Amino acid sequence: MIYCIVAIVFFLLFNGVININLGLSLIIFVFGLLPPLFIAFLGIREARRTNHSISNILEGARMISAGDLNYRISIRDAEIFPELSQTFNKMADTVRSMVQDLDIERIKVGALLETMEDGVMVISDGKEIVLANGAARMMLGLQEPFGILRDHDLQKLAMESVSKNERRENDIELLEGRRLVMALAVPLNSTNEGNVLMTLHDLTTIKRMDTTRREFVSNVSHELRNPIASMKALVETLENGAFRDTSMAEDYLKRIHGEVNRMSDLVSELLDLSRLESGQDKISFSSVDITKLITEVHSDMLPIAKNKGAMLSLELEKELPQCNAEVAKLRRVLLNLVDNSIRFVSQGGQIKISATRSSDHRLIVVSVTDNGTGISDADVPHLFERFYKVDRSRSDSGTGLGLAIARHIVEAHGGTIWVESQYGVGSTFSFTLIPSIS
Repeated sequence: MIYCIVAIVFFLLFNGVININLGLSLIIFVFGLLPPLFIAFLGIREARRTNHSISNILEGARMISAGDLNYRISIRDAEIFPELSQTFNKMADTVRSMVQDLDIERIKVGALLETMEDGVMVISDGKEIVLANGAARMMLGLQEPFGILRDHDLQKLAMESVSKNERRENDIELLEGRRLVMALAVPLNSTNEGNVLMTLHDLTTIKRMDTTRREFVSNVSHELRNPIASMKALVETLENGAFRDTSMAEDYLKRIHGEVNRMSDLVSELLDLSRLESGQDKISFSSVDITKLITEVHSDMLPIAKNKGAMLSLELEKELPQCNAEVAKLRRVLLNLVDNSIRFVSQGGQIKISATRSSDHRLIVVSVTDNGTGISDADVPHLFERFYKVDRSRSDSGTGLGLAIARHIVEAHGGTIWVESQYGVGSTFSFTLIPSIS
């Protein structure tokens, strides 16, 4: 461009259009002023390009810092710093990959915590619940936001762990649900000063099983001690000469035989109950005519009821569907319920066996109703427990295992068993069965 201007000036000089002084002035102007102006123009242009590239890089940094990890700087927008933009984009890829990995790990840890049976909590300053998994929320009855740890014993354990900066553990009975838990408090590292990781291991089931085991041993010992003591006394009496009296010896032998039968029944029912509870005694399901079965039980128990002076009646809904059951086990449940009613009604008492479909026709409901002595409200919740007897003073009232066995059999059939009773008025024992035809 400069050369073009100089050529035009020389052309004008040679043709006399301008004088030599003006021509020299123009040449000096072109060579002295235009280059700096041109350089300044180029500098401004490059400054604008640089500023635009830097602005785009800064905008990228702001977008990523705001959480948009998918934002990338195009090479065209950062043409002055192509290597910087490429490095920036690679850094963004790395950050996104790390965040995604952290999210995956967080989801895994969260799923692991939520599926744990043990409660897990993070407690701040020994009292503020920061984090709690599902088991901990259930054990303590927590609702989000969690707030302050309300259990005094757990709060004390957490504060001791913080103050001594060491692991602390203790067995604590929670107020919520009367659960017994083993609580373990561990202080977190120095970056989380004042925070405690606490785990709660539920010991309630273990304690209940231990209590049940001890009660079971105690009950068996009690049930066996009486007949053994009775037989020992009878045998000693016979040894001391009573066997010479024929009538007395026969009576004593008859009583010994009765005690042996009691112990034999007890051992047999204990074995049956053990097999039912352990699942070893499987139910052989088949389609059973419940009407026929109840009619047979009624016929079997009718002479026994007459000997007691009681009336045993039958009330069955017409065309009852067949049910899924094992005949022998279902018969045992019915015989047990009817026998109990006969045993606890007075002479002239009324006993009724009934069966009907539920209102929605999804179940068959079988009931045994009597107008006997009835059961007190205090005894009702314990009737289906092992060895529980309403009248413990009666030595001939069975082993106390019949209703426990009946409950296990009914539940193994997918049904439920319950009792409705009023003391001095009578009782109704009922259980449900699943029809094989809806």
